Amino acid sequence: MVHDSGGQIAKVARELNIHDSSLGNWVRQAREEAEGAPTVEERAEIRDLKRELERVRRERDILGKAVAYFSASDPRNG
Repeated sequence: MVHDSGGQIAKVARELNIHDSSLGNWVRQAREEAEGAPTVEERAEIRDLKRELERVRRERDILGKAVAYFSASDPRNG
């Protein structure tokens, strides 16, 4: 409907009796999906995965330092 009205989101929102910001968000999301951009859910998943990756990297670094520390203090190593 927005496309058919020439992109007049406010006009279509009034006709449908909804907030123009809601309709604008839906139109933006539809355009992004049509262009192949990640959906809201996909962006949230990417954000969560990046956060988890950072946590795992910190854990790996800590474990590596612990191994180096205990290996250096082991009397069998030297």
